[in-house]
Amino acid sequence: MCAVSMVFDYGYKNPPWNWPTYPNQPLPDSDAWKSIKKYLEMIEKAKEFDEASKQPNCEDPKKAEFMEEVLKRLDAIEKRLKLKP
Repeated sequence: MCAVSMVFDYGYKNPPWNWPTYPNQPLPDSDAWKSIKKYLEMIEKAKEFDEASKQPNCEDPKKAEFMEEVLKRLDAIEKRLKLKP
């Protein structure tokens, strides 16, 4: 089984954060922010493992769609906090 799919599955079924809404988004030093960043790091490491074990691009489309939503929300939060142009 591909590792990235398992990591996506964890976040898909049990997000390790509560999505804040503007203006109550997490600050970069908050636990929610750290959880989101750690989750993204885990996904990158899982992708590296899948590539090394010759299982690239093996994620479930529904889970990949969820991940796109995670990245969109994170991008919007970073823009509001002026952490990103």
